[in-house]
Amino acid sequence: MANKTFYLYTLGCKVNWCDSERIAHDASVAGWTRVAVPRDATVCLVNSCTVTAHADATCRKTARAVWRANPGAAVIVTGCSAAVEEDALRSMPEIADAVPGSDSARIIAAMEQAARNAIGSAAGTAPAASPGKFTRATARTRVFVKIQDGCDQFCAYCRVPLARGMPRSIPMDDVIAKVRELDAAGVREVVITGIHLAGYRHAGHTLADVVSAVMDRTAIPRIRIISLDARGVTDGLLALFTHAGRLMPHLHIPLQSGSDAVLGRMNRRVSTGVFGDAARRFLDAVAGATVSTDVIAGFPGETEDDAAQTLKVLSEMPFAKVHVFPFSPRPGTAAAKMARQFVPAAEIARREHALIEAGRAAAARCRALFAGAALSVLFESRHGGAWEGFSQNWLRVRSTQPGIAHNDIRDVSIDGICNRFAPVE
Repeated sequence: MANKTFYLYTLGCKVNWCDSERIAHDASVAGWTRVAVPRDATVCLVNSCTVTAHADATCRKTARAVWRANPGAAVIVTGCSAAVEEDALRSMPEIADAVPGSDSARIIAAMEQAARNAIGSAAGTAPAASPGKFTRATARTRVFVKIQDGCDQFCAYCRVPLARGMPRSIPMDDVIAKVRELDAAGVREVVITGIHLAGYRHAGHTLADVVSAVMDRTAIPRIRIISLDARGVTDGLLALFTHAGRLMPHLHIPLQSGSDAVLGRMNRRVSTGVFGDAARRFLDAVAGATVSTDVIAGFPGETEDDAAQTLKVLSEMPFAKVHVFPFSPRPGTAAAKMARQFVPAAEIARREHALIEAGRAAAARCRALFAGAALSVLFESRHGGAWEGFSQNWLRVRSTQPGIAHNDIRDVSIDGICNRFAPVE
């Protein structure tokens, strides 16, 4: 058998990153060695995303690029795009196999088969680090911890339920064990993530119960929650944020549209009123808190007035970040059947641009709120002589202060505000 070396490239959401870490760990246990570049690999994995048409196109483009970097390696696509585009991906000459989803046992079996099929390639001959248990080989200071997968909400634009299946939650004790493992490895921040976090249910436990247990039963310095449906902003969860310390005061709460009519067509189960109430309650209850969000431009049937209502929401709240997605019909979804209501592509692009500009303005207002404030920053990387990292409330901070090192958590005073950063002079 050819050398058991693999390269792994991850696309998409935080849950995909969690899946990739588990796949890499399980592969190392099975005797595989991860390498840093495709040319050194026997097998190249692309863990894919299918949230938009652009995501599917990026998956195909990445697979081709990886194959060009090492035509002797077997390229295997996994993840969400492989779950809904399996046959199309397998028909591509650059792709050796497509394994739907993130089941590491199935993926490793495909890797083993690809290694057996390797023919006279020099792939995988470069030296690499020995495989082992979890290490921070990527030097990441923040690690995603998946506690939930799958979704049964069936938003009209989304293929995630088709790709990831119905909801299931990870037992609380397993979550605690994972966080303790990361803490022992030197990780400073864990990000609690899932496809539909608000729907976490296991043995009677809710999301608030799991977060409370992580706070009480581990010593990890910083805990963050990401991408939470507005209905998940419960009194129990808010109470945890009000305790000083390790739960970071930032939430990403998806909006998608500022128009209740559009939200109804999207099959969203959150109105603009519920969204606004959740965001305001969080911002009012938690000192120094920030909120980020997602919006979609040009959903079928969206009128000029609908689009204006979304812009109005963005103008009224100081969002730390606004992610803007142009609508693209996803096969198998309800929205794909709304062809008669499709907004022209040029108009979608115009509305997307307006939302991006409104999002930038909202982020500038958010940063301005913290000019002169003292923030706790986890420094992660160095660029051009300055260290960069994220504050507890998810503001990107840049500092040229002496003595900072990778993975440091420091209290700093923000001296000014610029386009992307809150600088510390």
